[in-house]
Amino acid sequence: MNFNIEFLKENMYLNKEDIFSIESNRREVFAKSVLNINNFGKLTIMSDGNVYSNINNTKIGNIEQSLYELIEFELKNGDSWFNYRKRKPCNECIYQFLCPSPSNYEQVINKQNLCHIR
Repeated sequence: MNFNIEFLKENMYLNKEDIFSIESNRREVFAKSVLNINNFGKLTIMSDGNVYSNINNTKIGNIEQSLYELIEFELKNGDSWFNYRKRKPCNECIYQFLCPSPSNYEQVINKQNLCHIR
């Protein structure tokens, strides 16, 4: 796939001013430190019956399973709901939990963060 990385850098990457302009209360900062607030609690059922906690990740089950089984699998083994900024370079950044949770854009372009902060 050909991605327009320059467009993303110009229009989507965060800088310090962007981070400071994000209004977050203590509850949101805490939530970002333990889970992905973009994905947590979401399940997607595809037309083939497969269920995903994020369509960019592997399936967690199928529609024949109970909701309890699907949620249990994601909580124990999943890679979506608890995908927060715990990897380099974000885990070494002082703004780690002020930034938005990791997004699908980051997954698709295989980059751990969309920011200009070093």
